[in-house]
Amino acid sequence: MKNTTTKRLFYALIASLFILLSAVISLSAYKPVSASAETVVPYAAPPHLGIKLEGKSGSTLRFTVTNPTDYYIEMEYNTNTCNSAHAKEWVDLENLTTINIAPNGSATAYVTMVGTVRCVAFSYVAKDFDQRMIVYATDYNSSKKTISLLYTSVVHFSDCLKVQVAGTGWKINVFNPTDKAVQIEYNKKMCFKEHAANWNLEKLKDLYTESDYLPAGVSTQITISTNGTATAIAVSYINKEENKRYITYAYNLSTSKSITVKTNVIPV
Repeated sequence: MKNTTTKRLFYALIASLFILLSAVISLSAYKPVSASAETVVPYAAPPHLGIKLEGKSGSTLRFTVTNPTDYYIEMEYNTNTCNSAHAKEWVDLENLTTINIAPNGSATAYVTMVGTVRCVAFSYVAKDFDQRMIVYATDYNSSKKTISLLYTSVVHFSDCLKVQVAGTGWKINVFNPTDKAVQIEYNKKMCFKEHAANWNLEKLKDLYTESDYLPAGVSTQITISTNGTATAIAVSYINKEENKRYITYAYNLSTSKSITVKTNVIPV
């Protein structure tokens, strides 16, 4: 009986030593992960434009607009005061114009006060973020040069085609902002924005695909005819590597060359 107990203790000791040895081997093989690899980098939101109210001459407000990025931007703003709800969503702004601003540079923007509407609105599309960064304000004092700014953003896919009114008829300039040639497709007649937004093939009955590819960084001009009560235009291209359609649609076209532009990306 004594020998049996001794043997059991001996085997238990051997098992304990084996477990301890296994743990030591495992720890020696462990390589700690560096602190940099463990660190979670927070999402860095793109910066907003810097807006400074410089004064007022007659009914025209003067602003200095600063580009907060290290790349060129196309700053867009409404040349008349507007509805704050429209500014916040960047829709139905009928007097838009653009100014190119160098990295960390500034430009002067003039906004005319119209009636009792007081909102001023500025924006740009943040590179690599697919966001239109909007700054707007209704509370300001031109004599004291003070302004309380409000900030928001809306989705805007920067790789979508850029469109601009070139003349009635409607003549539309289409610019390829990507680094590769694309084959553009568009509806030859005006359409409804809800059909354009998701490229509804059942509703877009006048689609046309250009035979020539549009090179990177190059513009072309297309003509889109009127179509009853429809008020939108629709252009797109397919990114074959991603199997996605990049859509640009626009409405509120006017002879002043103003236009409300929206973008969307859908699978194909």
